[in-house]
Amino acid sequence: MLRRLNRYKLANRVCRIVKYRNDTRYSLDQVTTHDLQMQEAIGAVRVSDIMDKLSDAHVVAIDEGQFFDDIAECSDYLANRGKIVIVSALDGDFNRKRFKNILDLCPLSEDVIKLNAVCTSCGEDASYTKRLTSEVDLEVIGGRDMYTAMCRDCYFAASQGLTNPVSPLHGRLEVILGPMFSGKTQLMHDGIIAKTIGEIFDELLSSKVIVIDEGQFFPDIVECCERLANMGKIVIVAALDGDFNRTEFGNRVLDLCPLAEKVCKLRAVCTECGSEASFTKRLTAQKEQEIIGGRKTYRAMCRSCYLSTNKLENFENCPIRSPLLNFNSTSAYEDGLVASKRLKLIDGSVVA
Repeated sequence: MLRRLNRYKLANRVCRIVKYRNDTRYSLDQVTTHDLQMQEAIGAVRVSDIMDKLSDAHVVAIDEGQFFDDIAECSDYLANRGKIVIVSALDGDFNRKRFKNILDLCPLSEDVIKLNAVCTSCGEDASYTKRLTSEVDLEVIGGRDMYTAMCRDCYFAASQGLTNPVSPLHGRLEVILGPMFSGKTQLMHDGIIAKTIGEIFDELLSSKVIVIDEGQFFPDIVECCERLANMGKIVIVAALDGDFNRTEFGNRVLDLCPLAEKVCKLRAVCTECGSEASFTKRLTAQKEQEIIGGRKTYRAMCRSCYLSTNKLENFENCPIRSPLLNFNSTSAYEDGLVASKRLKLIDGSVVA
């Protein structure tokens, strides 16, 4: 997160960092990495309490986003008003369950990236956090003395009291998110048609690699994918991260994120302006969440066009284009941006 922020500072952009005020391990007014890199930050328990201190910023970085109860609505509010918002957060707790409402950011974000650590047991990529103490409370702030990063095999071995996995299964779960028309499913392929994963579960056991399309529609997607990965299968799930209202689907498909080794969000092309699109706009008047359709029913849109066509409340106060366009356009493009409003979630188990 700090490396990304430093790039914006080099471009003379006004940056603000928000830290969780109850995290006092290193400093009250600085955000600190585990290797002791520090930068000045604004401490808060709720992001809404410090909105006035963020008004002049072009870029807002929020550390430990999982601790802020209002992280989703405040981050979206700032992004809708032209800010680039970068949230660094744990995607899951020590039980690999979603951490409060942090995953509500996924359908509101342009980018979602899950980072991997190094397993302290075997040296492989680590996607999970193992608590080393006996506390059961969700919010227990600590460092290497209280937590360690582990891969799937070592996490379950440690949970069972084993020093090393007896028979490493090396299963894996990958989640590909995105709006309609973002290329989550690229090729036609023979497949098994089912309404639930459970009804074809035994049939799937003969395969090493299992690909599940439209994961947002399967009511048992989370538990079945976890079972398959723990049985040594490589499971790849393609799913919409949000519906036409940018809200998670009812089966809570995003619960897969803290269980997965890899999570990425793809982008489509906005049919209105041609820029990158992260959201799905429904063209019909149906209100039901599950309406299956193609280009006659849905379009992919960027944040500005989505907000404009939806005519959201107070949208007239939201800049269609980011104030970053006041900067030299060349530097903006070199930085990989079109200087548009953007919300990034950095999942750091755990960037968006």
